[in-house]
Formats: sequence, structure tokens, C-alpha cells
Amino acid sequence: MMSKTITISNLPPPKEREPLHLPPKTQSSSHYTSNDLFKGQSEILIEHQGAEYRLRITRSGGLILNK
Repeated sequence: MMSKTITISNLPPPKEREPLHLPPKTQSSSHYTSNDLFKGQSEILIEHQGAEYRLRITRSGGLILNK
């Protein structure tokens, strides 16, 4: 099975961004909680196939993904 690398980071100023390193999962599909990903922030950036996506938590607790 091929694995894809996705860089996820909180949103400090761009020069301070570093990839978030999550612990490896033992199952074939990964399961993370929003707390694992957001770590207290309301937005994260996801880089996928050279494009940057913004995932944010709404005021009502939902999630919105924008390119």
C-alpha cells in the first residue's frame, strides 16, 4: 500500500510553520480526533499534491475546508 504524505501545521507566521508529526497508526486507515489535529487552534493548513487547504472550526463547531 502506498502512503501519501500530508503536511499539517498550526497557523503561526509562515516562517515559523513546521509539519505536525502525529504518531504512527497501526491500522490501514488513520483515525485522528480534531483535538489531535488542531491542538487548541481554530484553523490548520493541509498541503495536498502541491495545493494548500485551510481547515477551520466554525463558531457552531462544524468544519469547513477551503482551497
